[in-house]
Amino acid sequence: MSPENIIGIMRRLDAIKEDVDELKSLAKETNGRIKELEIWRARAQGAMGTARILWLVAGGVITAIAIEMFRSV
Repeated sequence: MSPENIIGIMRRLDAIKEDVDELKSLAKETNGRIKELEIWRARAQGAMGTARILWLVAGGVITAIAIEMFRSV
């Protein structure tokens, strides 16, 4: 191998290393966004579960009020 070939190979390896570093950086950013979306989704699911429970409680309270109103009549 000639010195020019070695220099060319080294330049290509450096370019590949830069590309790999860029890919690693992009992967970290993407993983961070995915994690944020998963956290948001979990919060939304928790809020929906809480809303369902509140609807059940509100329905029970309204039913109890209606029963008491009919008893007093």
